Amino acid sequence: MSVLLMREGKADVNFRVDPPDSTALHECIAGGNVNLLYMLLRNPEIDANAISAVGHHRPGHDGSCCLDMPLSYGLTPLIHAISYGNAHLADELLRSPGVDVNAREGTIDGHPPLGKAIMLRQHTIVEMLLKHPFVNKNATFRGGRTALIAAVEQGMLSVIKNLVGDEGVDVNCCWRCVHGRTTPLLEAISRGRVDVVECLLARPDLKVDVEHVEFAMRCGQIDVLVPVLERAAFEHDGIATMLGAAICWFRSDIMQVLLDKAATVSTEHLEWAIRRRSKDTVQLLLEKGEDNIKAEHLELAILWRSKDTVELLLEKAADKVKAEHLELAILWRPDDIVQLLLEKAQHKARAEHLELAIKWRSKNIVQLLLETHLGLILADVNDPWRRSTINRALRRGMTDIMETVLNSGKDFCIAHELELAMKQRINAGPCYKIMKQYGRSRGVKEPWLEKFLKGPIRRRFYELDQDPEF
Repeated sequence: MSVLLMREGKADVNFRVDPPDSTALHECIAGGNVNLLYMLLRNPEIDANAISAVGHHRPGHDGSCCLDMPLSYGLTPLIHAISYGNAHLADELLRSPGVDVNAREGTIDGHPPLGKAIMLRQHTIVEMLLKHPFVNKNATFRGGRTALIAAVEQGMLSVIKNLVGDEGVDVNCCWRCVHGRTTPLLEAISRGRVDVVECLLARPDLKVDVEHVEFAMRCGQIDVLVPVLERAAFEHDGIATMLGAAICWFRSDIMQVLLDKAATVSTEHLEWAIRRRSKDTVQLLLEKGEDNIKAEHLELAILWRSKDTVELLLEKAADKVKAEHLELAILWRPDDIVQLLLEKAQHKARAEHLELAIKWRSKNIVQLLLETHLGLILADVNDPWRRSTINRALRRGMTDIMETVLNSGKDFCIAHELELAMKQRINAGPCYKIMKQYGRSRGVKEPWLEKFLKGPIRRRFYELDQDPEF
């Protein structure tokens, strides 16, 4: 009946159904009637760009109800066909000369047909639209999103290649979404799509700067970072800053990429790596910038008690070791680091180091110092302002250190040491027997013993020593 009415010219082809205020074209598309659509489009009075004013649901062409396919406000017949995913109807509409292939849905910021088809992943319809000579491939929608950005979001590589291959498509377009500013390249980087990134980089007019490199680093996309770095254009200071960020993030893989890009290792980079106690990071930086090692780096590694880092620094620059480094290690008492320093720089050991180790009651460090450098043992009794090693051990009642010192093979004046201890009012009782055994083993005769048989010294040690010889 409708066909006869149209043939006789008695039918209003633009009549609207109220509700939902849709035209015959909309009803035809909703029902999937290709033949009727063909006849309507051939009618010279048809409005091929009429819009439906009310959103509603339509049954599919097979009779099933498509409740999940709502009609948005202001759908044109072309966008209506795209929403239903009917490629045959869309093809008929695109062949019609009166159809506007850039008419948006709803408001001014609504989806154009190309953007709608891409967002719904209608590959066949997208290919049809891209072949149309009047389609606007740079049309923006929803705050600035373009067809290229939408294609990258949907991961449609064939569509991306088609758009990038057109020199008229803007590959540097910018969209301000709720998460901030984004571009096609930023979208591809965030998704780790190396193929999409390489496709975009094929365009010589694509702008790649430090922002894209930093974004790839934050996303941890190493595969994407490599081609972006090769293309990126930025100052030398920019890559140095990114190297520092990679060190702070413990990303040795990113560091390797940046160093291959000819990034210069500075003293600050090495300092950051030492603070984070990352052996791999320090080793990687030392391979590229061995000349940047300073005495402060070794001091920092000792403060952070990083044995591996200290060992690496000593291998590269043992000449940087100073006496202050050994003193600092004794104060912080990491025995393994003290041993490393003594192995690499014995000549830096001083008498003050042994005194400091005894002062802090570090038995292991004292033994290390004595085993490494016996000349540090102080027995200079002529200097009243400097206490000897034994005297310092006496003052602290450190019998284990006393034994270590006395068994080192050096001769000591035990009588003088005890006398000095008495004058300083030190309770030398705990160390007395050790010193007595030392005197016996050395064959000390009567002149030395007489000092203890007379006066207050003997009376003070009488209760501790019941040996008739004394």
